[in-house]
Amino acid sequence: MKELLLLSMLFAVESESRRLIDYYPQPTYSKSKPKAWATHTSIDLHNCLYSIMRSKHEVKRFLRKLCNHLGVTPYGDPEFLYHYSGNGYTAGLSAVQQANGHTDITIRVNESGDNMHIDVFSCKSYDPYDIADKAQRFFDAYDMTINVSYRK
Repeated sequence: MKELLLLSMLFAVESESRRLIDYYPQPTYSKSKPKAWATHTSIDLHNCLYSIMRSKHEVKRFLRKLCNHLGVTPYGDPEFLYHYSGNGYTAGLSAVQQANGHTDITIRVNESGDNMHIDVFSCKSYDPYDIADKAQRFFDAYDMTINVSYRK
């Protein structure tokens, strides 16, 4: 009797799970780049070469090279701001570059950990992994984390 009861419970659970699977469509994944009106890439670079990431001249040179690679024209020079909280836990340089093609590039340098964050948002199509590779090489970063969002 116990075995029959267990079998009937198992069948009920199995049929319920089948019903849920049929009711909720399974997500489909595509290996190709989706059609999007903009791409947003966040790159965290870790253990960068300190002398390059701290230099305004080098950051400005990187921004120029990046704009050239993206095929956009920068609107003037980048804006720089040096942050120091006074508490010793956040100090570093921030840079913002705007360009045509609805492109915004921001860089935030965290000097205490030799890390930096680069944020690229553009309505012009680009390869985010190529941009991340160029950034890692330019700043001589040991490793990186990249997040890409396609705006649809």
